[in-house]
Amino acid sequence: MTTADYALIVSLCSALTSLVALLWNVWQKYIFVMPRLQVSFGIFRPFYAVSADEPMAPGGQLVTLTVTNLGPGPVTLHSCVGRTRRSPWRRFRYQLGILNPIDGDPLHATPQSKGPFSGGLPAKIDAGDKIDAGDKIDAGDMKSFYFPYTKECFLGSPLLQVGMHDT
Repeated sequence: MTTADYALIVSLCSALTSLVALLWNVWQKYIFVMPRLQVSFGIFRPFYAVSADEPMAPGGQLVTLTVTNLGPGPVTLHSCVGRTRRSPWRRFRYQLGILNPIDGDPLHATPQSKGPFSGGLPAKIDAGDKIDAGDKIDAGDMKSFYFPYTKECFLGSPLLQVGMHDT
């Protein structure tokens, strides 16, 4: 083989590599667009009550699940779920459970839930824009779900993961 043959082989390989990269980029950006979600979960203590006539119990805390759509398209959130590990000799290793968010005011003295689809579910959130330091967050960019933090709440079970079912 001569030097020209080696140059032809290298140029064909680079042309094939660039064609594969082009097809991959078109597939990811235009054909199969999958939005990314950022989910945060934590226990928070509010420092004030929304209404003076029905304040939250003193020392009360809320479990908060916040979902932010990072784009590129809109997402519909269907339910809040938690996953536990089952015993190793069972067929299915994981067990899913649907969590019931608070419906209405989460700082109410006795928060109520109307089932797994309360708290504004199903909810559609659009893709978020870049947020600068002085800008406010648009309500369409993120959605928060609140759960009461008591001795009987779902955190007493051995949860591995908490998240959202979405489109």
